[in-house]
Amino acid sequence: MKKTKVSVGIIVLLTLVFVSVPSFAQQVLKIGSFNPLTGPAASWGVNVDRVTDMCAEEWNKKGGVTVKGQKYKIELIHEDDKYRGEEGVKAINKLIFTDKVKFIVGPLAGSSVLATQPISEANKIIMFCNPYLGPEIFKNKLYTFRVSVPLFHTSLPFFKFLTKRFPELKTSVHLAPNHASGWACTQADNDAWDALGFKVLATEFFEPTTQDFTAQITRLLALKPDFISLGGTSGGNAAMIIKQTRELGYKGKIVHAGIFAYTEVGSIAGWENIEGMVCATFSIEGPACPPRVKELGARFVEKYKDEGGFSQGGNTFDALNLLLWGMEKANSLDSEQVLKGIENLGEINSITGKAHLGGQEFYGIKRQLFSPFMISEIRNRRLITVGLEMPLEVPPPEKKWR
Repeated sequence: MKKTKVSVGIIVLLTLVFVSVPSFAQQVLKIGSFNPLTGPAASWGVNVDRVTDMCAEEWNKKGGVTVKGQKYKIELIHEDDKYRGEEGVKAINKLIFTDKVKFIVGPLAGSSVLATQPISEANKIIMFCNPYLGPEIFKNKLYTFRVSVPLFHTSLPFFKFLTKRFPELKTSVHLAPNHASGWACTQADNDAWDALGFKVLATEFFEPTTQDFTAQITRLLALKPDFISLGGTSGGNAAMIIKQTRELGYKGKIVHAGIFAYTEVGSIAGWENIEGMVCATFSIEGPACPPRVKELGARFVEKYKDEGGFSQGGNTFDALNLLLWGMEKANSLDSEQVLKGIENLGEINSITGKAHLGGQEFYGIKRQLFSPFMISEIRNRRLITVGLEMPLEVPPPEKKWR
């Protein structure tokens, strides 16, 4: 009986000891994401999510993110904003108020980001996003960062590269979707082309649900442009535009100064119709492709059996990295402290090379990542990296294009 009482006492004592000592077993850190997973921009959204998942897997393989000695496994919660602002609002409300996330990575639709920022900012949610928006993205915004480098900063070096490669190009027309990202890309492309001393003959916008572009294309082709620019146009729309443009007999150059879903476009528009296209898109091969991009691209193809997917999402890979590096630097999960940690990262090693957060002169706040961007060309159904350029922190002066 005495032995039994002693044994029970020891068990109770040990239980109390273990309860009183804090547990350092791995915990979970939930991070939200919303992107177009259905609709005309689904290929972009799905591949951004895949790339973010790959980044999370890298962190989790080494134990997760470490804060105050505690390891946190990264758990991503993906939502579908259908490339629409109202759906983005539904997604972010679920993530914040149901899933209780404090950090968001990924959103790329300009309309969705603009619609959700009042909610994320009011709740001090740090959001790493990727839309091709102008200065409005950071106006009076403290908790918003952007990793993908928009055309405002890349168009001028892109078109400089283009004119060196194709000196015969002198005039352009621009066709883009009628929404915030489309307007921003048009502004950037046309300002850059104009700053180089060349002529923008015309600009037209279309609704993202459009299927028949014949009337618009006919008007633009009547101007006899040296090339057609599609910056800001998603894969599904670009495919129909290119297909119908070639059917109307246009044999000139078509370029895309942004992320171009070449496998999706090629399968719809016809590979012969996009041969030789130049775009500012990630590629996993070619003489100018950074080693880290080649490595990640090979893993992406092995994992998802998709040759072109990484080209659409690769430029967002470092969004999660920056957030988690900021947490570890701040040694905190508090939004205010993480914000300071991100701000103090200094020079970082992005997957394309040396990079830094900047934008003070253009945006009034350092929230834009400036990293080398890739220029690629479609050759025999493959995307080949032909250039690696550094974006400009201050873009050319704006003119009125719409």
